[in-house]
Amino acid sequence: MICYTEYMLRLDKLLHSTYPQFSRKQWSTFCTQGYVIYRNQICTKSHELPSEEACHLDIDWERIHQHVHWNLVPSDNPIEILYMGQGLLVANKPSNLHCHPNSPEETDSLVHRLAHIIPESKEQQQGFLLNRIDYETSGLVLSATSRESFEKWQPCFRKTSDLGVTKVYTALVWGIPTWTQTTSTDSIGHLKNQRNRVGLYNSPNSHHGVQDFRGNPVPARTEFILEQTGFLKPPGKPIPALQASVVEARLDHGMMHQVRVHLQGLGHPLAGDKIYGPQVYPLLSPHGLHCKEIRIDPCPDFPQGISWGSRLPDAPPFCWFRPRG
Repeated sequence: MICYTEYMLRLDKLLHSTYPQFSRKQWSTFCTQGYVIYRNQICTKSHELPSEEACHLDIDWERIHQHVHWNLVPSDNPIEILYMGQGLLVANKPSNLHCHPNSPEETDSLVHRLAHIIPESKEQQQGFLLNRIDYETSGLVLSATSRESFEKWQPCFRKTSDLGVTKVYTALVWGIPTWTQTTSTDSIGHLKNQRNRVGLYNSPNSHHGVQDFRGNPVPARTEFILEQTGFLKPPGKPIPALQASVVEARLDHGMMHQVRVHLQGLGHPLAGDKIYGPQVYPLLSPHGLHCKEIRIDPCPDFPQGISWGSRLPDAPPFCWFRPRG
């Protein structure tokens, strides 16, 4: 059983310690504007919570990005659209592209490219993304096509939603697993003083204790299936051919870096992972992770359920993999 010491913090202070890219004053404003929800209620900046309750906050990042005046000028760079309907759009994001701009000066991101297709996105200076994948990760990203659709669909993509949303990834990992199928249930938490990095709690391959996290580690589950084993040899790179494997990863909803940190915990880090992989391996770019499928369980808009798929890109590092035999 995990025991935590409750330490009450004002909400603006808690938010600033968890997301230091914005000041306490900015978080106070965001709370006043109703951009922060705790257990289905809008919170004031002076609302006090135990630090471990940060994981239960629902933050409207779209409106926050609008508030800080992102320069959302539509980009002329292309983006593949796989589906539009029922207020949803499915895009196939290439690797090395941010989903959202990281600063007001950034002029190309998935949101910038979708602004050509979603007029309301340009008018309101904001995107309506429903899921996000990392900068180096390729594959499927869902977006609403209007503010109204976003407010309808966003709750369905939260971890607390009753609607099943399954994401399936193809991962290129180092080494040859001894298992053909396994499940990681290690809890994941945001590490203190390490922005944009998570860690495993109570895992054989992790030395993090509860004191190392901002708030409580959150239960997480990722199912893995071994698909192929072989070798990876990047041309022109000063490393020999190394053993590698292709693994399918499946999760419901999920949290930041879940697949990557669970693979690290299993002893088979993602090929090219600059954060969770051994230091000898950051020579590869981009890393080997592709979101190949998203499924939505039956619901009023899709009585039979629906799924979308994306083919594995014929590009590094996947094209450098050579299966055995």
